[in-house]
Amino acid sequence: MIRRGFTLLETIVTSFIVSMILIFVLNLFPAAMTAVRRSESEVQANLLATSLLEQFRAQTFADLKALPDGDITIDGTAYRYTTKVGPVTDPASDPKYLKRAMVNVTWKVRQLEHTVKREIWIHALKR
Repeated sequence: MIRRGFTLLETIVTSFIVSMILIFVLNLFPAAMTAVRRSESEVQANLLATSLLEQFRAQTFADLKALPDGDITIDGTAYRYTTKVGPVTDPASDPKYLKRAMVNVTWKVRQLEHTVKREIWIHALKR
């Protein structure tokens, strides 16, 4: 007598293996979404920092001063930025001709605080 089909044991084992693989694959999606969200937030923070640095570049050297601190929400993420203008830390530089502008942008993703720090040196020489 020839049997066709699967036994109950084969069906149970196959169902178990398929369900374990499915659970493993489905657990990858939340981690991937978190990584994508964190990357998107970092890109937005970099764009914000670059925008603020461009505002420093638009100021004349004599009038160069820190921008007011602020908060901004982009795509549901709250960013806090601070700016600072000061002398360059190189002792050979002259503050009459060279200044440093700094921007810090902080935000939270899943209760973890992230920070982007950017800095440029601005000179008083004519271009």
